[in-house]
Amino acid sequence: MKIESMLIVINPQQPVPLMLEKVFRLAAAFKPRIELFICDTETLLRGPDHSAAAAEQGLAKMRTERIAALEALAAALRGAGHQVKVDALRFAPLHEGIVRHVLKRKPDLVIKEHQESITLARAARIPTDHYLARDCPAPLLLLQPGAWSLSPQVVSAIDPCHPADRAAELDMAVLAAGEALSSSLGAAHQCVHALQGPSHLVDEPPDQVAIAAQHQQNRQIVERFFDRHAKGHATLHFLESHPRQALIEFVKARACDILVMGAVARSRPHDPLIGGTAAAVLDAVSCDVLIIKSPGFISPVLIADEI
Repeated sequence: MKIESMLIVINPQQPVPLMLEKVFRLAAAFKPRIELFICDTETLLRGPDHSAAAAEQGLAKMRTERIAALEALAAALRGAGHQVKVDALRFAPLHEGIVRHVLKRKPDLVIKEHQESITLARAARIPTDHYLARDCPAPLLLLQPGAWSLSPQVVSAIDPCHPADRAAELDMAVLAAGEALSSSLGAAHQCVHALQGPSHLVDEPPDQVAIAAQHQQNRQIVERFFDRHAKGHATLHFLESHPRQALIEFVKARACDILVMGAVARSRPHDPLIGGTAAAVLDAVSCDVLIIKSPGFISPVLIADEI
């Protein structure tokens, strides 16, 4: 995984982003071209005369203010020797504005602060980050508050046992991303796979013999994949529980700093139900999450535009 360009999505409501320390560490490690970007969703009302010209003036004023704020942040990065540009636009919904900009700029990595998880009171509202996990074509690093440890822990979750659900290229990309981060940040790299048994009916007791046989077969598949594609100093771990819960427990026990996961988008462009392991784990862990798509992934935003 090469990171020659990074797009940093800045929240306009947060003047000093909490993620700056991590951005500086990534910039020092990869020395990429950097773009600081604001996508503003604020509604612009027309003036007292209801003219479109007044709305245009308001939009221009807003963009000028956002650019000025971004330039202030860019100055610190430029002072450290990094190449930085800034941009701001207004677009709603937020996730679509971000994805459209990613499609235009084609960065190697998108970085954004992870927004708060939804509560029951807001259950009808799908978080922006869930849409981005599905739609963003570039690797997406969602950052939590707090700094990384001096020697970070990077965990890559792979699942090469289900070729019908995800192509092998996705697990290769996940592994490569974990290796790139661990190597550049001087981090330890753990690679995990959650073992699953054969399918069975809900009211049917699990067949322990069949489960053991399935686990053994999957171990062999994963070990062959790991031996063939792991190029760094990663350590392979097998987890024997449901993938979501297994990952949540593992990263908590290991005090993981960054979890690297592959996302398989099965939802239709206009389907409001966005699930999957990546989204579920994202809302349950306190570490940062890097979400990877398969090579050749086509964003649903493009598909929606064509309908």
